[in-house]
Amino acid sequence: MEDQQKSKIALVVQSALLYVLAFMLTTIWHEFGHAIVGVLAGGHPTMYHNSVVGDESVVMSLAASLAVKMAGPLFSLFQAGVFSWLFVRSTRRTLVPLFVL
Repeated sequence: MEDQQKSKIALVVQSALLYVLAFMLTTIWHEFGHAIVGVLAGGHPTMYHNSVVGDESVVMSLAASLAVKMAGPLFSLFQAGVFSWLFVRSTRRTLVPLFVL
């Protein structure tokens, strides 16, 4: 195989791995947002890799329940802002800024 062909395959594999890692990290961060606000609201949430389950014996107010539900998307929005800012400030166009994006 040519060196150019090998480098293209390596780029595809690296990009796919970075995508999977970034997806996993953003999902965990999103769920962490729900869990941390759930704890602050007095609940006893259990965090899984793609969901957070609250303790049904704990009764929360409507405001606390809405705060827990909104926390995940707000954490994701904050993360998007931070990493977008980092991407715009980066001068290199390699796989690391691609991961940040």
